[in-house]
Amino acid sequence: MNLSDKIDLATVEVLRTFDHVARSRSLPYLLVGATARDMVLHHGHGIRLERATSDIDMAIQITNWAVFENVRDALIGMGYTTTGHALHRLMSPQGLPLDVVPFGGI
Repeated sequence: MNLSDKIDLATVEVLRTFDHVARSRSLPYLLVGATARDMVLHHGHGIRLERATSDIDMAIQITNWAVFENVRDALIGMGYTTTGHALHRLMSPQGLPLDVVPFGGI
């Protein structure tokens, strides 16, 4: 399935930035939640969807909370901001909410 030119540029930039942060730390991750569903169903198969949320959920495999904080701090250093709602919620420079969902050895 080719999603080239089907995903809005703000989402692409969030995914690109997260990919850079995770790969530079050799951390496995995956896109989860409604964004992942929409990419497959809407962009991949043309099924029209209505979204209740606009956040992007990125699950990242970590071994401890220090690694999570390192990832979070790296994103903040790249222009992301805290929202005050939850430790895992950041706002991208493009105005999209990003939820960093830790999993693994924590």
